[in-house]
Amino acid sequence: MSRQKTGGARDRKARAQQGASLVVVVCVSAFLVAFALAMVYTAGLMLSQANRRLKQERSRQLARSFSQVLYEELQEGGKPEDKGSANGFYGFVCKFLEDSHYLNYDPDQPDATIYRYQVDAPATGDAYGKVTVALYKESEDDAELAGTIIYGGTGSADPLVAVAGSVQRATLTVEVTAETDGMSYSYSTVYEQSIHYRDEAVRFTYDGREIRWDKGAQEWKEGALTGETVDVNPGDAVSFVVTPGLDNIEECKYNKAIREEGDLEESEAPGGGGGGTP
Repeated sequence: MSRQKTGGARDRKARAQQGASLVVVVCVSAFLVAFALAMVYTAGLMLSQANRRLKQERSRQLARSFSQVLYEELQEGGKPEDKGSANGFYGFVCKFLEDSHYLNYDPDQPDATIYRYQVDAPATGDAYGKVTVALYKESEDDAELAGTIIYGGTGSADPLVAVAGSVQRATLTVEVTAETDGMSYSYSTVYEQSIHYRDEAVRFTYDGREIRWDKGAQEWKEGALTGETVDVNPGDAVSFVVTPGLDNIEECKYNKAIREEGDLEESEAPGGGGGGTP
């Protein structure tokens, strides 16, 4: 009788040990499955983040490269009308800054004072994404611009060039926004404009007399170029008055003042802009 009791106890103990081992196996298996799922999730998350960074980088490169193209066009120089103000970016920007129909930037009315246009997609369609260019300006609206230059003497820079360097008529901001693969990136460049005005648009005065610079003879003349020579001492201040206007521009220069990079963000529907379309 005692042997039967001892054998039953052993069987129960063996079954209990087997049950405990099964629980351990199940727990270990569950842990391994959870670990494997976590690894798969982590790998998927890392791949998703890598794809997102690639998309962000693509939109950033598109915005920066297009900004560089516009910068190079602004460096072409020359008379605005010779560049085709209807089609050329350089000619349009000159007109944009001089034409009072394009209002100065007003932070309280951005939609009315920021002028946007969408760049036509290439023949390949949307493969290169969508590019939007926004322009806004801060310029002087005076009918005349006045100032002084310091005459450097014979052989110095043309006084008309000196006038261009001393008159900062306008500040231009060009913002390029590239949208591709559900991401967008904005890249802004701020330019300062200097203008080389035509001879007839600039009036110089010195010692109470109106004078004009004779480029050929490299000397000052009183009144018209046929007038008497006027001795202007090197280092003396010569006053000038400029009549602005697109027709009075010989050439425009655009120099980068401030470059600001926008933050990456998810694409949103582009906002409305002002009415200017080149």
